[in-house]
Amino acid sequence: MRAPTTTSRGTTRPWMHPRRAILLGLVPAAAIAAACGSSSTSSTSSTTKATTATTAATAPAVQTANNAKFGTILVDGQGRTLYTLTNNGAAVACTSGACTAVWPPSLLPAGQTTVNVGSGVNNVSTVSANGGTQVAYKNLPLYRFSGDVSTGAANGDGINSFGGIWHVVKVGGGSTGSGSTGGGTATTGGSGTTTTTSGGTGY
Repeated sequence: MRAPTTTSRGTTRPWMHPRRAILLGLVPAAAIAAACGSSSTSSTSSTTKATTATTAATAPAVQTANNAKFGTILVDGQGRTLYTLTNNGAAVACTSGACTAVWPPSLLPAGQTTVNVGSGVNNVSTVSANGGTQVAYKNLPLYRFSGDVSTGAANGDGINSFGGIWHVVKVGGGSTGSGSTGGGTATTGGSGTTTTTSGGTGY
């Protein structure tokens, strides 16, 4: 080990190997770089989550589409046909596991209480449902059909099950049905200016 060195001012300090001095100098720099990297990653993650939440909140939950068989109908934000379940014009609750497995309710994203609708869509409200807030049309809760395997399909119209008859929601004439299982495909129209409606009553 080398002896301590004397500076020009007469003070004595221990000798330090040059490589060790370099390594000690690098430690704070590495810590600062790691902290900056962590902050940048956290900021990017927060921005992505905020953008996703904003997109979900502003996307139309109900919009119109042109169906080859039924004309202008209501579909959800993904273009899936929406249905109502009624008996003599009155809403029938579809709350059992067996029912919702075939006819999933059209629910709003968690925490959202109002419905964003596409251009030309009116009479949309919400009702309380198992699992969240359900979208409704003219106070009739809206559902999708598991048998519609492709976007725009409308195979559930006229089905008699779970205490009522399922109908495609026709914008011009409300929710009337053909009396037999329907079909056809739909082309989703533009959403235009998004408006918000809320209210309605339960079943």
